[in-house]
Amino acid sequence: MPEQTQLTQPYTTLEELRKYILRKLGGCAVMVELTTEQVDDAIYDALDQFNHYLCKAEPRVSKSREGAVRIPLNPGDRGVVECKILFPEETRVYAQMNIFELMYRMVFPRMPLGDWLLMKTYYKMYQQIRGTEPDWYMDESTNTLYVDCWSGPYDIFYVVSRDLTITDLADLKAAYTRDFRKLAVAEAKTVVGRIRGKYGNSIPTPGGTLSTDAERLLTEGEVEKREVEDKLEKIARFSQSPVMWG
Repeated sequence: MPEQTQLTQPYTTLEELRKYILRKLGGCAVMVELTTEQVDDAIYDALDQFNHYLCKAEPRVSKSREGAVRIPLNPGDRGVVECKILFPEETRVYAQMNIFELMYRMVFPRMPLGDWLLMKTYYKMYQQIRGTEPDWYMDESTNTLYVDCWSGPYDIFYVVSRDLTITDLADLKAAYTRDFRKLAVAEAKTVVGRIRGKYGNSIPTPGGTLSTDAERLLTEGEVEKREVEDKLEKIARFSQSPVMWG
């Protein structure tokens, strides 16, 4: 089997796409079993179908940014789910440790301790987060995040959505991994069904006639694929956020 990194983004050239289509349709196959490449195709097709409905969220921070900030996203990132700007950590810590200690000692008459604690809480919240909705724009064509930090410097906290990879499957719930395996097997069934279907219902052999299960495999594969896809569609439709947090 190819390396896992190849399963996340295969078929990037015209020749690779040609070979994939031929394998998918059972072309150039004399044996009635799948090749390793065709099994890999089935796994990737199942992963691609999962990514049609689900994704993985990944939080990131870009430190001390000023002006019109441009953050190129990484390959495999779909877009930005959320973006916040924070005062730099040094500023937050300095303000929290000093300004209110001075106020409490210098203001006369001193305010009640309860009022002082309430004001300190509000100020701490303000220092930590400038706003939950900063001015930001996600350019889908270039996969780039733009953030307004002209009044900065700020730390930019943002959450990107990413495609699931083979290595992410270990982090999914057991129900999802079962559905993934079922979908991968179903994809393989449809391919091997097409291959065996080229021989009709039987294959002549030296020892007699060998019956094929092409029709049953095709039927099972299509039914099982539809079952898993319907389940994923319901999850994406009714879930508030069909995102796997990692």
